[in-house]
Amino acid sequence: MENKQTGNRVRLGIFVSIAIALFIFVIYFIGNRQNLFTKTFHVKSVFKDLGGLQVGNNVRFTGLNVGTINTVEIISDSTVMVDMMIKKHIQKFMRADAIATIGSEGLMGNKVINLLPGSPGTAMIKDGGIVKTITPVSIDDIMKNLEATTRNAAVITGDITVLTTSAR
Repeated sequence: MENKQTGNRVRLGIFVSIAIALFIFVIYFIGNRQNLFTKTFHVKSVFKDLGGLQVGNNVRFTGLNVGTINTVEIISDSTVMVDMMIKKHIQKFMRADAIATIGSEGLMGNKVINLLPGSPGTAMIKDGGIVKTITPVSIDDIMKNLEATTRNAAVITGDITVLTTSAR
């Protein structure tokens, strides 16, 4: 009987050890993804339209993931301020005239902020600095222009048909 209890205790101990190890791994993975275990600095940008950008989305600097969106705050009815948490070692490469744009991961993926470094002769950006923004062309605008182009092409095709049939 005592052998059975000892076996159960060993299995319970192994189960608890694996559960604790798994928990620590998950905490480390999530914390590393959200830059909780690295030194960071914050910069802000003001956008007119976020186009689906959310807290926790990635920030990229020259194509590399270097941070995450920390907070999104509505300033007025037409502007939104985004606070970005970026790895500290990237700060020396970012200039005060850096530019932020909103892009996407792949064709239909999550939204990301792409940071362009700025001019080489400009001073390094400070913690809490403001990054200028460029408003990207939205898919909706492209579709509206495509619709207008399609209508114009249909009118031109109709006119060409009338001209070619009357010339016979």
